[in-house]
Amino acid sequence: PILDILKKNNLVYTIAIVVRYIGGIKVGSNGLIRAYTKVIKELINNNTKDMETGYIIEINEDYTKNNIINHLLKNETILSKEYQERIIIKALVTKKTLETLSNVNYKIIDTQFM
Repeated sequence: PILDILKKNNLVYTIAIVVRYIGGIKVGSNGLIRAYTKVIKELINNNTKDMETGYIIEINEDYTKNNIINHLLKNETILSKEYQERIIIKALVTKKTLETLSNVNYKIIDTQFM
């Protein structure tokens, strides 16, 4: 019954784990099905989050744009920063942030859900 509920709600990249303890009241197979169904529906109704595509980017800029870059990435996940001849920053950003980086030299390295 759990897989059917996940499929009906178009949930992908999702796992539901059931842990059963031995003992207590015997409810039978129908009781277990009702219990599993109820719990999964409650979880879906109260805990689902839409995922969006994130972009792993590498920014390669000179130091004059350091403050601008830090401001644009203030709400994003910085994966690494290197200060050499130029600033090299790897970050996981949303599409919205990606659109604000038009004045910054970057390349998309990969995508991932976030």
